[in-house]
Parts: sequence; C-alpha cells; structure tokens
Amino acid sequence: MYFRIGELSEICNVSVKTIRFYEKESLLKPIYVDKFTGYRYYDKTSCTRLLEILMFKELGFSLKEIKKINIEIIKEKIVNLKEKINIIEKSINKLEMITNENENTINKEFVNDEKVIGKWKIKNKCEFPFEEIYFLPCGKGYWVFDNWTKGYLKIDNIYHKYVIENEVLMLYIKDLNGNVGKIVKYENINHIAYTKDDIKNKDNVNYTFEMDEDVIGTYEVIAFVDEINLDSIHKCNEELYVTKMFFIKDGTLIYETIDGRVINNLHWTKGRVIDDIYDFTSSIYKIVYKDSHKYLFFEWKNGDYTYGKRKPKYYVFLKK
Repeated sequence: MYFRIGELSEICNVSVKTIRFYEKESLLKPIYVDKFTGYRYYDKTSCTRLLEILMFKELGFSLKEIKKINIEIIKEKIVNLKEKINIIEKSINKLEMITNENENTINKEFVNDEKVIGKWKIKNKCEFPFEEIYFLPCGKGYWVFDNWTKGYLKIDNIYHKYVIENEVLMLYIKDLNGNVGKIVKYENINHIAYTKDDIKNKDNVNYTFEMDEDVIGTYEVIAFVDEINLDSIHKCNEELYVTKMFFIKDGTLIYETIDGRVINNLHWTKGRVIDDIYDFTSSIYKIVYKDSHKYLFFEWKNGDYTYGKRKPKYYVFLKK
C-alpha cells in the first residue's frame, strides 16, 4: 500500500513542508516518483522512518547525527543526557532548599489568635525539649521562641504549624528541609496573657560581697559537664560559648566569648556569681584541686534555666 505525500503528512501528523525538507536533507526518500505526474509515493517503511526522525529530534539529536545514527551515537547521547539530568536535579534540589528555607524562615505578618494565648504543657511523651510553652500576647517571643502568628510558632528561626482542637494544641515540627518530622501535642493550662517577666525563673540576687582570695585570677575553659565531678571531665571537641573568665579583687567578673565579646555585667561574692541586671540569676562556683592543678566549676544559667526551667550545667575552667 502506497501513500502520497499529503496522506503521509496526515498519518504522521507532520507538515508536507517538513517532509520535503527531510527529503532535501537526504533523511527520507519516497519509494518511487511518478515520472509523468511527479507525485511522490511512500509506504509503511517510509512512515516508520519519518516517525524515527521525529523521535530522534525530540530526544535532542541533530539532523546531522540522525543521518549517521548508530548504536555508538545513541550511547554517547545517553551519557550526555544523564549528565544534563544530574545537573538539572542538583539545580532543582538547590531551588527546593531555597524555597523551603524561605517558607520556613521568612517573617510572617502577625495575625492574632486569642485561643492560643497562655500556657501549654506537653501531653504526649516524645523526644522534644520543651515541656511547657507560652504564647505571649501580640505574637511576642521569648528564649528560643522567636515569635508567633495565627497557625505558626517560630522556634530557632523556623516556622512550625500548629492546630488547636478541644483545648489541645498540635505542633507540627519541621526539620531544616521543611519536612514534618513529628507532631507534639500540648494541653492548655490557662489563657493568661503572660509577659516575659512573668515566666522568667528568677533567683535571689541579694548577696553582700565576701572576699575569696582563692578565686581571684584568670581561668580558661576546658569542658562543659552535667555535674561538679572531676571524673566527668573529658576533652571537649565542640567550641564552647565562654572561653575565659577573670575574677577581679573588687568583686567584678569579666568573661570572654567565642566570638570575641567581653561581658562585664556580672559580679561575684564568695561561692557565687551574681547577675542582678539582666537575667537575675545566682550561680554557684566551686574550686577543686587535683594533681597540682586548680579547676573552677561554674554553674551556667542561660535561657535553658531562666525560661526552660532546666537543671543548669557547669563550665569547667583551668586556672592560668
């Protein structure tokens, strides 16, 4: 069975002009040409060949490559396509990370939610560091809780969705890639409009100065431990926030941080370090001797203690 060029055009859904172009480029030839009428005639093999040309073009082959197509050229094309796919996938991953980061971290406009204001306590037992959370009025934050808006709580610069049903708050915790890793349930304790000052854990800071000649001097950090115990000290592989402490005779305490800052808002009295300006904490210190070395344990009361109500840990310093 033979087809004229118009019929081949309809069968393969390609224009007559394109068929003639492929003939001109020696990619497709008619079975025969009527010498009296000039009509071109094609058969099933012509149709197959035309469809092959269209397929190879769609796969990115040039007409020059299609003319001399063979298995080696196809293999080379596969390698090139795989490389392009790899580049495209990497680009997609980067764009998805940027998108997720923006969705998770970009500040959202505050929308009030009266139902969420107040104190919430964890309901389901799971590995999550915050047993109690407070939603302060006007979306205000505290400690690691940056802020909130209706439906979202921002923790350490990442927004996590929340839903409230029957006085139970379900918090959908996202990882750094924006994927929900766990759902934490909280039950409502009250709907009091707390302030940061209301929920802060404050120590007695009313101590008079008492000299301690033994503590005066410079100390360099060596460890961060759970308790005052020299046996628990081991070399710390992570960089610690406080690097040096200076106990001065007049009761002033200065410390340096890893980023080079010098903090001088603390003072000391025998056995204690006092912050009566910002956090209102009273931390104990203890000097321990071992193998002719003088060690100082310093109770570290940061936001984990003042807001998280957690047991403080201890910096360990070596006297210089």
